[in-house]
Amino acid sequence: DYQVDRLTVPWAMNQIAKKTAGKNFAYATDVGQHQMWAALHLHVEEPRTWLTSGGLGTMGFGLPAAMGAQLAYGDKRRVICVTGDGGIKMTGNEYYTIARLKLPIISLIVNNTSLGMIRQLQKVFYKERYIACELDYPMDYVAYAQSFGIKAEAVSTQEEFAHALVEALEDKDNPRVIVLNVWRSFVEPMTKAGANVNEFVEFK
Repeated sequence: DYQVDRLTVPWAMNQIAKKTAGKNFAYATDVGQHQMWAALHLHVEEPRTWLTSGGLGTMGFGLPAAMGAQLAYGDKRRVICVTGDGGIKMTGNEYYTIARLKLPIISLIVNNTSLGMIRQLQKVFYKERYIACELDYPMDYVAYAQSFGIKAEAVSTQEEFAHALVEALEDKDNPRVIVLNVWRSFVEPMTKAGANVNEFVEFK
């Protein structure tokens, strides 16, 4: 059923951009659809404040990158990590170090129960023959973060996310985790591998 205030990742990224503009933030991303949405919607205002593995596809990169940046910046700049339910399964145990060192990283876990970018590619180019991209076996990411002593909450509406983001930004001395429970959707625009950047794929 359609939900008027249904949470989407682009909407969430725009809210972050509005709340953090001009306020000494750095961003780290993992790999996947959330990486593309972050690149499209976040406002990177200074050098060395956008940490991503780019086209290398290094899943699990986001959280360790955020840790390194937060350690380097100290209290001069706060780091926001945008990751997914795939990437966090690879390096999520680093929450132990984040909690132990009290690194005030804000982690956003995009939970769409899939490796979204892989699923999108398989839908568009491989006739919906989905292989090894479904993450439908349930995992409680809130309980996972809380097991390390990190305050965490899950959100599924715009109102819930807006409230959680304000709380996380106000809690300047502690790590926070926000789990975004979202529907599966496409990142647009998209090009075929090896195509020119203006040769977009048309979604039907």
